[in-house]
Amino acid sequence: MFSLGGIAGFCANRYPSFKPYVEICYTDIDVILLVFLPVLVFSTSYAVDSHSFWKSFPQILLVGTLGTLLTSLMLAFMAYYLIESSWNFSTAVLFGVVCAPIYPTEVVKRLKEMSRGKYISVLLLGEGLIGDATAMIEFTAVFGYLAMAISEASQIALLLLRYAGGGILLGIVTGRIIAALLSMTYNDLLCAVTVTLAGAYLTYYVGEKFFYVSGLLGTVIAGVIVSRRKSTVAGDVEQVVAHFWNILSHAANTLVFTMVGVVIFEKVSYVMSVRQVSLIFVTYSTVYCSRLMVYSAMTPILRHIGYGISWQHSMACVWGGLRGPLSLCLALIVLQTPGVADAGEIFIIQTAGLVLLSLLINAITMGKVLKILGLAEISLAKKANMTNCVKRIMLTRDRCISMLKMDKFLADANWDLVQAGTTIKHPYQIQMSKRDDDYEDDTYMGYHYTTCPDCEREIPNYSVTSIANQRVLKAMKISYWRQYEHGKISKDGVRTLVQAVEVAADCDDGRVNLDLLGTLWKPKAHAVWLRRKLVKMMTPEAATVQMPHNRWRQLAYRMVSSVWFDGFIYVMILCNTPVILCEVALRSPSRSVVYVIKSLNL
Repeated sequence: MFSLGGIAGFCANRYPSFKPYVEICYTDIDVILLVFLPVLVFSTSYAVDSHSFWKSFPQILLVGTLGTLLTSLMLAFMAYYLIESSWNFSTAVLFGVVCAPIYPTEVVKRLKEMSRGKYISVLLLGEGLIGDATAMIEFTAVFGYLAMAISEASQIALLLLRYAGGGILLGIVTGRIIAALLSMTYNDLLCAVTVTLAGAYLTYYVGEKFFYVSGLLGTVIAGVIVSRRKSTVAGDVEQVVAHFWNILSHAANTLVFTMVGVVIFEKVSYVMSVRQVSLIFVTYSTVYCSRLMVYSAMTPILRHIGYGISWQHSMACVWGGLRGPLSLCLALIVLQTPGVADAGEIFIIQTAGLVLLSLLINAITMGKVLKILGLAEISLAKKANMTNCVKRIMLTRDRCISMLKMDKFLADANWDLVQAGTTIKHPYQIQMSKRDDDYEDDTYMGYHYTTCPDCEREIPNYSVTSIANQRVLKAMKISYWRQYEHGKISKDGVRTLVQAVEVAADCDDGRVNLDLLGTLWKPKAHAVWLRRKLVKMMTPEAATVQMPHNRWRQLAYRMVSSVWFDGFIYVMILCNTPVILCEVALRSPSRSVVYVIKSLNL
């Protein structure tokens, strides 16, 4: 689509009659943000696993905020000294902010298929969401400083506090409202789609235009909250809603890349030079070197929070930080702003080159990088499921062929050709060398093999404990799904339990971590504190006053502590209420009425 947009921009540059067809690419800045950002952000936050997201939230918060800020500063120093000598440092910081946000959707699709890539995908998605919100807030602050609207550090601090705090509060409120409305739809597909679509756009629009807070951050939080409650709708409806947002996200990406292609080849093609092209590679190298430095510095901290992280995971996160449409949208904003339009021409060229290089290099080679890091293994649970499926299909095929051989009309058929044409190869089959046909069926059982040093035959290793643990985990997973089908477990519960089983299947001991599951049933600290306060407020304190010694005091004590005393007081208050109402209702009562009211009050 970038090439198609480039062709359209080239035609508009050469043939003026073609310009009206590409004028839509120069839409107002606010319209660009309003149309594209809610779709790109909400689709990603809606697809994230909320349980894993909140479990990894300390890691996500650290990398998404501090990591994005450090990356922006490193890119700013590079831009200040290398890209353009006429820029001041504020413009260089703006360039670093534009290039900082990531969009790892393409990489996440591959990571989810790997046994050890699930938590990396959650970390990358969370970094993309929080990093986008952080970059947008930084962009607003730096842009306001360049426009002379912000001149003091206190103003920047108040702006960041208002944008971040207000965006979080707005996201929590709108997310709960959207989740409540979504739970009411259940089987209504159109209502579910309408609620999520309207909620995403209204959250962003209300935050940016009415409350002047970060609508992007509010949309992120609202999407994560809705993702946690999406199990309240029917399964088929939830799948259609997810596909709907995937289509919208793909359409938004397509339009953004097309618009950037048109703008580059029509308006800023004269800026293109050998130096600018070489600087694109410098920018690309600086971006990923800065990510490498950030993750190297943060890995000791990330290792002890959330799900933990190893250096292999850190390298995968560094390589998986693709650049995407948000950077292009911010570059378009800079290009269309009169005060910084000259810098925007370089912004759009460098940003587009950075995005294209990350997609052409990082996205394509991500699989090989994961193999080098040892993270490309398919999970053992998926291998076992595939083994059972292939074995079941092959047994059914053998029975069918045996029955067809008994048919007199098919007796002379070439059954060797039929068997060869209907054989299904195991997708995860281990490559064997010099193996007899008698051993071919063993590859469907998922065994591990050791090569004999004498005959060079690969012999299966039998680990009774490991096989027993895997069978127990498989039985547990089947039991969880059956309980869910019978209505004994909710959708959130079965997802959490199945996830725990899959994690145990990838571990060496093959045991479910009960301590980690037990934390889900423990009440939150704030809930315990609130309950204690409410119980204390509603529970009357025991009387600690002793019986007085004087007789008249004893009489008053018995009268006050009697059960009838409270009832008598309530009756007197009710009797006094009409008198008070008459005194308030009568504007200028006569003197006799006043005397009567006072006597009644006495």
